[in-house]
Amino acid sequence: MRILSQKGQVLIETLIALGVAVVVVAAITTIVISSLNNAVTARSQDLASGYAKQGIEVVRNMAKNSWNNFQSMDQINYCLDKDASVPTPKGVGSCGQNVDNFVREIEINHLSVSCEYDDPSNPVNTQVVVTVSWTDGKCTDRDNLFCHKAELESCFSNVNNLTQ
Repeated sequence: MRILSQKGQVLIETLIALGVAVVVVAAITTIVISSLNNAVTARSQDLASGYAKQGIEVVRNMAKNSWNNFQSMDQINYCLDKDASVPTPKGVGSCGQNVDNFVREIEINHLSVSCEYDDPSNPVNTQVVVTVSWTDGKCTDRDNLFCHKAELESCFSNVNNLTQ
């Protein structure tokens, strides 16, 4: 009788060990998947910030090369493709994926209150906001598939009028 009860006990111990192993493997798998998702999110945020910086530099070069042409841009919202050196006026709706899997939009506000300051020699300042949006399959709003965004804001002045 003792031998039969020991055989059953070995079976129970084996099942318990197998159950513990399954729980450990599941926990490790969950941690690895979570780490990979975080790495992909961090990479997307880094790329979006880089694309936003590029957008600011494109607009800065436009303003630096020809302040009058820059000031005459009457549209407020623009799209900026990946290799474009000049933004194009934004049509109705969104710009669409214009930089890899990202959407890069530029807002130019020549009458921005947040960029004003009291300087009689340079009375005009322009606010520029570059927004880069992307999706990663986690966006739940069907109307806004590009639910993640990175945004950079800068104020531009006519550097050609600055006195030394």
